[in-house]
Amino acid sequence: MKSILRNIIIATAAAVIAAAVAACGSNDHVRTPPAPVFLRFATINEWQQYGPGANPLDFDYYIKSERLPKDFPYLATNETGYGGVLLAVALTGQPVALDLSCPVENSQTVRVRVDSKTHEAVCPKCGSRYFVFENYGRPISGQAADRELELRRYNVLPTDDTPLHGYIVN
Repeated sequence: MKSILRNIIIATAAAVIAAAVAACGSNDHVRTPPAPVFLRFATINEWQQYGPGANPLDFDYYIKSERLPKDFPYLATNETGYGGVLLAVALTGQPVALDLSCPVENSQTVRVRVDSKTHEAVCPKCGSRYFVFENYGRPISGQAADRELELRRYNVLPTDDTPLHGYIVN
């Protein structure tokens, strides 16, 4: 009897620990629906020409349906998420990709914009503010902070391991 009770306690503790570990780093507070994302900058030259820039705090908006940015050579395979993609260079120099859709409003057409003075993403409808260049997509204030709703994050991966690599956003 004692060994059965002991095994139940151990199994319960293991399940609780596994659930806690699985939750660490997860994006549980994202309300924006998943949507296809694919932007490819094959080389560093393409990244420099069509990407957001090379310096921390550089950013650009990618919205395929509106052909933004105007000079980006969209292909049939390119996708820009639910509300569009905010592609930025973090304070660390690493690229960051976030969905433009405000998770409070949860609409493809209510998009956050980067405030050039504070370097925060701001929803024009609810006023929620989000980190962009650090703490990527986490809310700072407004309804998003009250409800702990984050901007959806996307992966930004190097195209290969050479110094002249580009990036793939997905």
